Amino acid sequence: MNLHISSAFVSSFFLLYNLMPSQYCSAIDAITPTQVLTQEQTLTSSGQIFELGFFNPGNSGKNYAGVWYKNISVPTIVWVANRERPLSALDSSTVLTIGSDGNLMLVDSMQNSVWSTNESSYGRALIILAIPFLPNMKIGMNIKTGERRSLASWQTEDDPSPRNFSLGIAAQMPLQSFIWNGTIPYWRSGQWNGLKFTGVPEMDDVYLNVFNLLQDTQQGTAYFTFNIFNDSYVTNTVISTVGSLKIRDWDEDKKKRSTRWEEPRSLCDLHGACGPYGVCNTYKSPICRCLKGFVPKSSDEWSKGNWTGGCIRSTELLCDKNTSDRRKNDGFWKLGGTKLPDLNEYLRHQHAKECEI
Repeated sequence: MNLHISSAFVSSFFLLYNLMPSQYCSAIDAITPTQVLTQEQTLTSSGQIFELGFFNPGNSGKNYAGVWYKNISVPTIVWVANRERPLSALDSSTVLTIGSDGNLMLVDSMQNSVWSTNESSYGRALIILAIPFLPNMKIGMNIKTGERRSLASWQTEDDPSPRNFSLGIAAQMPLQSFIWNGTIPYWRSGQWNGLKFTGVPEMDDVYLNVFNLLQDTQQGTAYFTFNIFNDSYVTNTVISTVGSLKIRDWDEDKKKRSTRWEEPRSLCDLHGACGPYGVCNTYKSPICRCLKGFVPKSSDEWSKGNWTGGCIRSTELLCDKNTSDRRKNDGFWKLGGTKLPDLNEYLRHQHAKECEI
């Protein structure tokens, strides 16, 4: 088995680093069981876009095997192999090779495995990828096998081990993406309506509307992907060490990186900022208020600016009252410009009047 890097390489991380300069390394064109990649060598993709080799982030004294953009003047890592098992910068004996079982492996001078793709475990364990989300990359899950593909932030700018923040797809319908802080929801996209995430109004912009949902109910898979239709155009979606999700572009001519879109942008974008039956408005002070017919669950907490407890109903619904007076009916109050509730359900071919009965 030979390993070549595709020009459409799909994988993980995005931050700026002091890489081992590739011009001081010799290049090879493949990794095989007999042709290893040493720490003085690199492997370049067929499209001359990506390069595989070893690097030392921020002169941290730790070495990692990874992939970066080859022709960007500011070094940008897109994938790290041994992100939780760094090598000492003094250790130059560890090499990248193909094992007898076909897995990509980091092997030390004693032929001990430091890291492996461990392909045999795929589909039976949580799969965490780093950042960024690159064209053709899949983020999602397989509910039948338990496989989950997520983005995970770095611990610090010099430490690629996974931090608490991760981005993935929740196992619920309708599908929506989440940023989690550990296991706690930190931000959500709103539901996927077939064209976009309903809680991301910027997806109406043609430049953001390049995402697609690949769903196979028989296989139990649901993955989101995106395509920019031009491999020379460097754009990716990243998750930072503090949980910010960004779409960034790189202009090589201007040597400039720009952020096209970012979430969360305000306190109102944080998950559950105003609690149950609360509504958040960035332009109001305080930012939280209760829905019509509701009052704060805890006036004391609410007055202190802690709105996460949310609101409770202040007006009993007529249908809940023990009365025979049906001269008045409960109804609906239209509220525009808000995300749909987290655990809402779609009702097909059903009119509001039918729901009032």
